[in-house]
Amino acid sequence: MTMAEFEGKAALVTGTTGIGRASAIRLAEAGAEVLACGIDKAANRALETFAASRGLSIRVRLADVTQEIEVEAAVVDCVEQSGGLD
Repeated sequence: MTMAEFEGKAALVTGTTGIGRASAIRLAEAGAEVLACGIDKAANRALETFAASRGLSIRVRLADVTQEIEVEAAVVDCVEQSGGLD
């Protein structure tokens, strides 16, 4: 990914640990506005802190992606905050 490859794009990432965390960071580094969803409150806070310390556009939402209603709410949140989902 280039640094501006995802400039102006919105991404929804599941998970704030492991691959989800890494994906959220890489997408934000490439210019995307990212909403990361996870069930681990400590990991959510850690990702928020990391993103803030590096000026990355990552918002974090507590969500259990095994629950359809929580996924739907996360998608609505992403679309409302970012104007869409790419």
